[in-house]
Amino acid sequence: MGIVELRSFDPGQAELVAAWATTDHEVALLCGRDEFPFPSDLIANWPQSRDDIRAYLLMNRDELVGYGELWLDDEEDEVELARIIVPPARRGQGLGRELVKQLLAVAKATTYSDIFLRVRRENGPAIRCYRSVGFRAVDEALATEWNAKQPVDYLWMRMSDSGDSAPKPPGYLTEDLQPRLISGPPSYGGLTERAVEYIAIADRDNIVVGYLYANDEDDVVGWQPCSGAAQSGGYYYPWMMKLRECKERGLRPSAALDELVRDVDDAAANPRSHVVLGPRQYAADLAVLRQMAGVRPTRGEAR
Repeated sequence: MGIVELRSFDPGQAELVAAWATTDHEVALLCGRDEFPFPSDLIANWPQSRDDIRAYLLMNRDELVGYGELWLDDEEDEVELARIIVPPARRGQGLGRELVKQLLAVAKATTYSDIFLRVRRENGPAIRCYRSVGFRAVDEALATEWNAKQPVDYLWMRMSDSGDSAPKPPGYLTEDLQPRLISGPPSYGGLTERAVEYIAIADRDNIVVGYLYANDEDDVVGWQPCSGAAQSGGYYYPWMMKLRECKERGLRPSAALDELVRDVDDAAANPRSHVVLGPRQYAADLAVLRQMAGVRPTRGEAR
């Protein structure tokens, strides 16, 4: 297979990726239109990466061998794998699985609590692929509820180690047409049952939109968005990237938060949000921090 790596999507490759959809069914998976060939107007307006959508290319050296997206939902605290496709001539070679694993590495680094996808029940190769990397079907009663407004009886799957919160219906669609791994940069864990230290993040209007929290014992750093705030991945994503740099340098989670506070005047780091001045604060656990953020308790948390 050679050296395979994930790169940010280049809009100039949209026409090539669209050509991989060789049937009206495959076109529908990519764009929602049940027609063939791929509509030219949609190629010209291919979705660009933005705060809530990240598009990626899988490259085997200089050869483009896959495309996929991550769809981010701050309100539901989840990320979804979406629009996964490999070239027809490259299917059945393990590239779909490699693409899924590398997208998962990026998804896990975002610290969202849940990672979801949905797939047609007759798509056996895709289901086997997803199971092989850790996805598991949600309870059938939940699937029935979530499928009530869907045109297809999807199999809904959740990453088995993506978090400890109660399952939530995803907001987006993904399927794999035919379903190996280069590790991403090191990252802190995202969940702990211990007390956490935290700093507040505010938008340009000085409205607190969430909290970055840390726990040294469990080597954890995470993001807790505030309920009701105009949430966007653009508020916290640059901070999480800086924290990953801290991890690469071997800093403890609390020391990483301190570095963000010290660099509070670096507006270029994130022009959409900033660290609220002040020392690190303490919360007894994540349930307390979620309550501070106005988030309803999940199952098992005190109400």
